[in-house]
Amino acid sequence: MLKVTEILLPTVVASVWDMPKIETKTDAHRVLGDYKAVWAYVEEFGNQLVEFDAAANVYRVPAFDVVRDAYIASKVRDCERYGCE
Repeated sequence: MLKVTEILLPTVVASVWDMPKIETKTDAHRVLGDYKAVWAYVEEFGNQLVEFDAAANVYRVPAFDVVRDAYIASKVRDCERYGCE
């Protein structure tokens, strides 16, 4: 595992879909397109320990698992109650 600030970004990517992404406290991911994006992430969420999931091309943040799972569970309850798009 490494810290967010230790992530090495590629110098050339074919498209935005190839850029590394990182989990947040919700079900959303942030695109790490440059080091400015990395530092913005660190300012908002802290310099968390991460592990890379190559299959999904996303950095997982184990520290957010409980918060994210609670968010997703509440989202499911809202969808069951009000419907989803």
